[in-house]
Amino acid sequence: MIECCPHCRSANFELNGPGGFSGPTTEATKRYRCRDCSEHFNEPDERKELSTRNAGRSGLSKKLMEADPEDWP
Repeated sequence: MIECCPHCRSANFELNGPGGFSGPTTEATKRYRCRDCSEHFNEPDERKELSTRNAGRSGLSKKLMEADPEDWP
């Protein structure tokens, strides 16, 4: 499970900058901002990780990554 934005389910979020004029960030004042939908929230949700293991592969490298190890000598 990975933490995600409760609005768009993206894992691309960040903790808002520390404090500013109101002082340092504490557990009570902690706020996050999603980099994808720009929404702010206090607590991230959790979701299953999306599998992207072979997303950028093609050709022989993709076949090798997807091959069953028992098929090889």
